[in-house]
Amino acid sequence: MLFLSSDITNKTIFSLESGEDIANISGMVVNPNNLKIEAFYVSSPFISYDAVVFTDDIRESSLDGFVVDGMKNLVPLDSNLI
Repeated sequence: MLFLSSDITNKTIFSLESGEDIANISGMVVNPNNLKIEAFYVSSPFISYDAVVFTDDIRESSLDGFVVDGMKNLVPLDSNLI
């Protein structure tokens, strides 16, 4: 499925474990070598740190948002990570 970047920003990340929304997408991390989206910057009321969700951790996508396993997929942003 193809999305425009404006369609992805502010989409909801849902947890498969809890069945609730856990975060919102605030931006994208694009690999400049192959132009692939590697991760999404996310914001969440449940965490106090900057975080990303890797695209490999997304189990399903729909018009409503994206589904991941749970909070463990909200990875703290580290300068060595990306």
